Amino acid sequence: MTTQKQKRGTASQWSSATTPLTSGELGYDTTNKILKIGDGSTSWSNLYPVNKSFYYISDNQQALSLGTGEQDLFPSPSRLPLLANAIYEFVIQCTIQTSTPGGARNFDFGFYQTGMTAFSGIRYIWSYATRGTTVSYSNSTFTGSSNVTNALVTFSSSSTDTVLMFTIQGTLITGNGSSDFRPRIKFSNTDTSTRNLLSYSYMKVDYLGPSTVTNTGGWI
Repeated sequence: MTTQKQKRGTASQWSSATTPLTSGELGYDTTNKILKIGDGSTSWSNLYPVNKSFYYISDNQQALSLGTGEQDLFPSPSRLPLLANAIYEFVIQCTIQTSTPGGARNFDFGFYQTGMTAFSGIRYIWSYATRGTTVSYSNSTFTGSSNVTNALVTFSSSSTDTVLMFTIQGTLITGNGSSDFRPRIKFSNTDTSTRNLLSYSYMKVDYLGPSTVTNTGGWI
């Protein structure tokens, strides 16, 4: 059986490459698991990937900070790479468990990245312990450098809860520069022992096309 090997390199090597892929030539980013096809003139950073979805699933429980400072929702890896001038659809589903009742009672959710320009059709579902589910809908506009100080969503639960679950999904548009999908959270209260992101929490980002795609409703 014949083995074919395509041109490949790390994200750093591709970002510093000065020669575009030739027309029809394949290139593989071994860091971010991205495959692109050249057209003979477009630089690597401006080529759109063949594999249009990015996933991260937490196979193991991951510890979160016990304090109230801003932190990445997914400690490792904390981000997914995005293309410039592109539109994406995303979904994040997480379960957070604390040792102290109310240890994750209130927290803000947002993103930390200067490369994003807008969000739309933000939907989120928030539940805690086994006492019910709250379903909410909002449309949010996002500009400038993102952090949870300009939170898209603020979650609140009871002072007795130790297990908290949420799902958030929507669309986003990136700006001229390359950017990362990096969800961030900030708790308003401390936990005295443990605060963990449980296994099988995940984030998924789907590339929909260049940012010239028109969004005429809540969803694309």
